[in-house]
Amino acid sequence: MDFFELQAKARRDTSLLLFYFGVVLAVVIGLTYLALAPFYLTATESIAPYRFGTHSFHGYFLMNGLNRFGQAMMHPGDYLRWVWRWPLFCEIGGATALVILGASLWKWQDLKEGAASIAATLDARPLNPESDLDERTLRDVVEEMSLAAQLPPPPVYVLEDERGINAFAAGYKNDVALFITRGCLKLLSRDELQGVIGHELSHIANGDTILKMRLMGLAHGVLAFDTLGRILTGDTDADDETTSVTLPQLAVLGFALRAAGFPGVLLCRWIKSAIFREREWLADAAATQYTRNPSCLANAMKKVGGLSRQGRLSSPYAETMSHLFFVSYEDEPFFAFLASHPPLEKRIRALEPNFDGVYSKTPMLPMSQGEREHRFEWTLAATLAADGSEENIRQIVALRELGGTGLNEKTLQTPAGALALVYALLLSDNPAKRAAQLPVFEAAAPQTQEVAAQISPLSPGKKLRLLDAALPILKNLAPEDFNHLMENASAFAGHAITSFLHYTVFIILGGLRPESVDADQASNYCRNINEVLPDCAVVFSALARSGADKPSGAPGAFAQGVAELDAPRAELTLLDDAACDLGKFHLALEQLRRCTAPIRQNIVWACAKLVAVDHRITDNQSLLLRAIAERLQCETPAFARTLERFAA
Repeated sequence: MDFFELQAKARRDTSLLLFYFGVVLAVVIGLTYLALAPFYLTATESIAPYRFGTHSFHGYFLMNGLNRFGQAMMHPGDYLRWVWRWPLFCEIGGATALVILGASLWKWQDLKEGAASIAATLDARPLNPESDLDERTLRDVVEEMSLAAQLPPPPVYVLEDERGINAFAAGYKNDVALFITRGCLKLLSRDELQGVIGHELSHIANGDTILKMRLMGLAHGVLAFDTLGRILTGDTDADDETTSVTLPQLAVLGFALRAAGFPGVLLCRWIKSAIFREREWLADAAATQYTRNPSCLANAMKKVGGLSRQGRLSSPYAETMSHLFFVSYEDEPFFAFLASHPPLEKRIRALEPNFDGVYSKTPMLPMSQGEREHRFEWTLAATLAADGSEENIRQIVALRELGGTGLNEKTLQTPAGALALVYALLLSDNPAKRAAQLPVFEAAAPQTQEVAAQISPLSPGKKLRLLDAALPILKNLAPEDFNHLMENASAFAGHAITSFLHYTVFIILGGLRPESVDADQASNYCRNINEVLPDCAVVFSALARSGADKPSGAPGAFAQGVAELDAPRAELTLLDDAACDLGKFHLALEQLRRCTAPIRQNIVWACAKLVAVDHRITDNQSLLLRAIAERLQCETPAFARTLERFAA
């Protein structure tokens, strides 16, 4: 086929695509009108009351609309004559067409950037062959198969948060690129990668990617409701290993939008099936030609069939892009005859006629950090909506950190495991002191050394979050066990604590069984903040110095804290490091404990504003702020708790 014949074929395909889109647009407008018009008409027309069972309903908007739908099922001719209003059709149809065409034009314009736009939509990262052996192998495979296909090697992007086995090519002419999921990169052998890459390079060679990009722009408008619904419902096509959490309020709206967009989904799948299904067979044949080995592609598809997730993608934009993929992004799609890809088993049998239809199980990759972050954000949002208590939020943040260790959640939910974690956190960094501590701590909790090794890669802030997961168990320890724990912790505190983490852990432990306040102590409370301003200066200076690398610097942060105090005439000076070391900080904090509750809460608020002055909080600032709030028995402000999870 020569160049001019390819151009003519592209024009014919584009004309067919535009024709199909016109048909889909007309059908969607008609269905939208038939769905909305009854509710509009029943709200504006005078309708006689009708009976339902033994009760009469007069003018109820929803019930009247649903009643009209019932009439439509029984008497469709009468219903259509009643519902047809030319002016109303122009209004509803025009608004629907405006939304669809506007979204499609916007997406079409966005896609002019080609592969870069797709990479931004799916959070894909460029291939980094210098740092990973698998990625170096993939680069070599792409170069080899590009040579076989007589194409220049395209740039490659990795979908790091996708554990399904899938790949696709996207872009226009000179900016086309390959996209490959982490599951495809890590689970396929070199030969199997050759088959997949050969399949995608065939789409590039035949000009399929240009037509697919055009369809994606057109389909975006028709699928806008479905896509927005997937985003609101937190739909990630999660497998059995994980659970997706979403807000109930948003889920209701999301499912309503997905129901409204369902006809558009079916119609778009019809277009994809009509235009692209045959091209998948051709791409499979071309991949076999490039590799000279049908087993390369067949074995890759067998691994897809044996993976519980198959080719599924978690992105809410997967439906819009489904015609781009190597295999279907749904393992068992509804209305399979509308699928953009032939059935997986038939594709394998075309390459290996003796295939028995049995797939060997393919192991699932662990979740990436990005997936954990996504689930954490949705879980935190749901908790804030249902119960924004500090303890529940800390529990969720703590359990999030378990993904980066060898610890199991159940370990922290047993007394032995919780004690081992505390002792592991209290172990000194000094080799001599650590050697003296280990026998004592191991005698109290035999898992101490093992837990210490598991949490060693974590930052101090993340270690503290793990402690939060164990706090409910520590609170309920038997008195003798708790006293033994505090004796060991106090013995350690007697050896001048120099670590912010060790100090904060000790403060948290002391707050598990708070001391009772008698009448004499209450009468000695400080009721004037001016009496403790020197102590505030020490605490503020320590906080500001621990985040001195931030843009505002220590002076700017210190000034922000002073400004938040309920002491307008306060003139405090930023102290040097020696004047606000951990020992002096603790003495100042003990003095601030004497203040009344409103003063203590104001001090904690000022401290939180100080550390959040640049909308970022360092690990040491997070630890000190937690110690301050625990010792002064006040809650950390919500904005500071949110910033804590971004600590370095």
